[in-house]
Amino acid sequence: MTEKSIRVEAINPSQFFGTENKNLKFLQKRFPTLKLTSRGDEIKASGPEDQIIVFEEKLGELIQQLLNNPSISDGEVETILEGEPHPKTEKEQDLTKDVLVYGSRGRIIKPRTKNQQSLVKGG
Repeated sequence: MTEKSIRVEAINPSQFFGTENKNLKFLQKRFPTLKLTSRGDEIKASGPEDQIIVFEEKLGELIQQLLNNPSISDGEVETILEGEPHPKTEKEQDLTKDVLVYGSRGRIIKPRTKNQQSLVKGG
C-alpha cells in the first residue's frame, strides 16, 4: 500500500473540488480502491501503487483542463476521469520541461536566463 500527497496549488481549491466537493466525489467513484482525503490544497491518496499512478495522470489532466477552462462542466470532469490517459506529445513535453510553477490564470513560469537555469538545476 502506497501513499502519495499531491498539492493543487496552481488553481483555487474550491474551483478544483467543485461545489459540495463533487469533483472529489467523481474521483472517489472512479478510483474505489484508493482512500482519498483532501485538506486545503492537498490531496492524499492511499492504495495500490498502479492505481495511484493512474490517479496522478488523471488528476494532472483535470488540473490542466481547469487551468485552460475555469468553468468546467460535470460531464467534462467525468469524460476526463473515464477516458484513457493520452501520452504527451513532444511539443507538450517540451513546453512543460522546465516549468517551475503555474502562475495565476495558468501562466507558465520558467527560468529564463542561464543563471536562473543553473540555480534551478542546483549547480
